[in-house]
Amino acid sequence: MPDEFGFVFVGDIHRRWDLVAQGLRALPRPVQRGPLLTRSQQAQAARAAVAPAPGPGGWSRVPLAFDLAGAIPLDLSLRARELIVGGATLGDALVQAGFGEDGIDVRQLSGSLWRGRFEASGKLAGGENPGLAAIFAVTDFELGEMLTASGLMPVLRGPAKLSGRVESQGGTFSIWAGNLKGDAALTAPGAIIDGLDLGAIARRYAAPGNPPDIAELARLAGRGGRSMLDEFDARLRIELGHARVERWRAAGAGATIDGSGQIDIGAWALDLVAEFAFAGKKSWRFAAQGPFANPRLNFQPPAQTASSGGPSSGVGAPPAGSAARSRPAGRPASR
Repeated sequence: MPDEFGFVFVGDIHRRWDLVAQGLRALPRPVQRGPLLTRSQQAQAARAAVAPAPGPGGWSRVPLAFDLAGAIPLDLSLRARELIVGGATLGDALVQAGFGEDGIDVRQLSGSLWRGRFEASGKLAGGENPGLAAIFAVTDFELGEMLTASGLMPVLRGPAKLSGRVESQGGTFSIWAGNLKGDAALTAPGAIIDGLDLGAIARRYAAPGNPPDIAELARLAGRGGRSMLDEFDARLRIELGHARVERWRAAGAGATIDGSGQIDIGAWALDLVAEFAFAGKKSWRFAAQGPFANPRLNFQPPAQTASSGGPSSGVGAPPAGSAARSRPAGRPASR
């Protein structure tokens, strides 16, 4: 008899499969026999069985568990037509993983995402305080689809690349979101801005005479159009659920856009500022603050831009010294 034994599973799933709901969450415990409960005790037990309400940002507070990890050594190779991971749906997905005493070693998790290719690998640790450490990359995906999935307006489109690493730990997805650490980089050379002709605004700034005032800028921006960017580069550093913008620059059609701010992943809220410059001259500042699903959008003319600082210290706080012009932008994110 061998000292150890295990299993190898190879299979195909020809339907949607939720990796969290069906694979990682704790299995239901068998009902234990005991004394009969009164009606009030039955009602109390029913209330206790209801999943807790989502935490800030809509992240789940249902306890995570990896009951199968380490119970029996298992090598898993699984293909699925659609695989749901953390709210994202991977098409034609492949999972290759090993279950052991110290957790789950995900050697490969791949599939199509946002019309691009998703690849990831990492480690899921079990125990009373489950943890995650992973690296990921999404190549040749459609930027507009990623923005829509994040709850933002798809004002940008075109092929892009996203890569990074993340780690976290905690008993629920809500805690994971607040403990998240890592970094991410997004590049999209050749991205297109729909609804705005940056070249027309740049030509107006390059013309002799006074620069356009805010009313003329509004008229130029309201004409619509499209602009192709030669550069789009964003880099984030994530610490305890807050993603700080280390670099955010877009350039093309005679315009440059430099951004700063942060994203509160736990609360799924943002506090971002973008400074526009045309023909080498500073123009307006654009700020987006508040929840992803409905941030407050604020525009400031050049005079206010020159005298005001960066983004506010707290997510969702109105910019100092600005007259906000608010409107909804985006829709609730699906995670």
